[in-house]
Parts: sequence; structure tokens; C-alpha cells
Amino acid sequence: MAGWNGSGTYSRYHDWTTDEAGAVAIDATRMDQEDDTIAAGINACLAKNGENVPTANLPMGTYKHTGVGNASARTQYAAAGQIQDAGLIYAASSGTDTYTATLSPAITAYATGQAFLVKFGNANTGASTINFNAVGAKSIVKGASTALAAGDIIAGQISWCVYDGTNFILTTVRVAGVQTIWVPAGAMTAATTSGAAAAQVETATNKLNIPVLDFDQTTDEFACFSVRMPKGWNLGTVTFAPSWIAGSTGDVVWGLQAVAISNDDVYDAAYGTAQTSTDSVTATTDLMIGPTSSAITIAGTPAAEDWVAFRVYRDADNGSDTLAADARLVGVTIYYTTTKPTDD
Repeated sequence: MAGWNGSGTYSRYHDWTTDEAGAVAIDATRMDQEDDTIAAGINACLAKNGENVPTANLPMGTYKHTGVGNASARTQYAAAGQIQDAGLIYAASSGTDTYTATLSPAITAYATGQAFLVKFGNANTGASTINFNAVGAKSIVKGASTALAAGDIIAGQISWCVYDGTNFILTTVRVAGVQTIWVPAGAMTAATTSGAAAAQVETATNKLNIPVLDFDQTTDEFACFSVRMPKGWNLGTVTFAPSWIAGSTGDVVWGLQAVAISNDDVYDAAYGTAQTSTDSVTATTDLMIGPTSSAITIAGTPAAEDWVAFRVYRDADNGSDTLAADARLVGVTIYYTTTKPTDD
């Protein structure tokens, strides 16, 4: 049969050499048959200028399309480099809390399971939404459905936003952030000079046993502890919040100061400037967690993995300290900032 045979082979309608040998005359009918077959064969081919389209799937036989440009519409296939560079799913956001982002090619609807990488330009201050390509604002949540709290998004961080059919779930690629270290009173040492008194409190009903350090109401007393800081620490300031109890009502001013000691440094080094946290007794049976202090500058020349010595005290002679009894320290929480997600 003349034309394409369905397996990629083209056959002519007539063979002029055979016709000549058989004394078959060339006439208009036979010429049209031949030319029409050629025309049909050409029409079955793809034009390189894109003026016609395939009418069936095109098997590539393990060969590749080369020199492929980046897709600019959702109906186009992507170049491998575009995928490796996350060009289809990455966008930088604008705004704070009500974030917007533009993907290219643009999406026209959300679909369950969609995942986009977003570089957030600003930290959030509370519950937040994101709107991709003006499709519609959707809540950003953490876990299954928990609204974001202030600081869950850090300015400059890159995060996955995965659509679950209702919300975008934030899976953070953290590049920095505030971390905590809890130091219980039982892990502290009372200072040799003007030291707090170690004690243990047992609750009357449920017999909880709580190691505490008792700080006097008239004399500044001190306790010490140390931390070898994580590699990821940004070497900057820290803050603290005290946890404490007391047997009567009043206010207490807690203070904390610190010094960093590196390898081969003299360890008899002066503490840096202290910062304080002032808190009130709400009830003599309650645990009090004081407000977070201002930033504490750690003395010395902080370096990665330094040994940092801390000193906590009660500023008993401060006019704002009004508790006329011992303040019993349960522990302190140290807040420090990291520059990377792991200590590898």
C-alpha cells in the first residue's frame, strides 16, 4: 500500500523505472496518484514551525528532545534544569501575615498535595495566610491544623507550604531561630561568696519534690551554672526567664549575667552586664514564670562551642523587689539564637 505503512516506512504509489520497462505510459492520472500520495505523506509529518499538531502519542524510542526551553505555561513540559532549580515551585513572598507569592507558570487553582517552596521576606506576628497567584488566601498552619504563633515564620527562611485541601501546612527549612535551654536549680551551684541556699520542697498533697535555691530578701545572693554552647549558636546575645515559687506575696527582681571562655582563655574572667526579669507572686501555691529579660551581652569573645559561665541572682536591694521572704528559684530558661538547623 502506498504512503506510510503504520510502522514508520513510506512506500511510493508508482515506480517509474518499472513502468518504463513495462512500456507503461506516464499520464496525468498516474502522476496525480503519485503526487497525491506524497502530499498525504508530507501532511502526516510534523512541521518544524509548529503549524500543525500530532494526532496521536509520539513515541521517542529512547531519544530525547534537546535544547528545550523552560516551560512558561502549565500545558508545557519542563526542562530538566527548570525542575532541578525548583523554577516551577519556588516563589518569594510579599507582605506580613497576609502573604502573597507569584509562581511561574501561574497556577489557576489549588489541588490537594500541591507543595511550593516559599522564601518569606518578613516574620509573622500571629495567624497568617498565603495567596498564590491571586487564586485565593488560605490559612498557613503548623502540624495538622494549628494556627501559627508569632515568630513561627522567620524573615528570610525558606519553607515548604503543602496544601491539604483546606490549608497550607508550613514545613520549615529553618536557617535560623530562637532555641531554649532549661537549667533546673538542681543543676546549679550556690556561689561560695553570698550563695543562695539549696533546698527541696515537697508539696503537701501530691508529694512533688522540687529542688530549689532560696534567695534572701535583704542580701543579694548568687548561684552559678555553665553551658557549653551549641555549634549553631550565632554568638550573639541571650535572654532568660526565671521559674520560681514563694511562701508569701510580693515582687522579685531576678538577674542573670554571663561570660564566654574559649580554649586557652583565662577562666577567671569578669561577667558581662546583667539584665533582669521582675515578676510578682500570683499565689503562694503557684509556679511563677517571669517575663523574658532584655538581651544579655555575654562578656569575653564568644566563639563556637564556647564554655559560657552564667550567674543568676536576686537583686534584693532593688526598690522594685518587695517580697519580704525567700524567693525560691526552680530554674531558668535560656533563649539563644541559631544560624543553622543542626550542629553537623
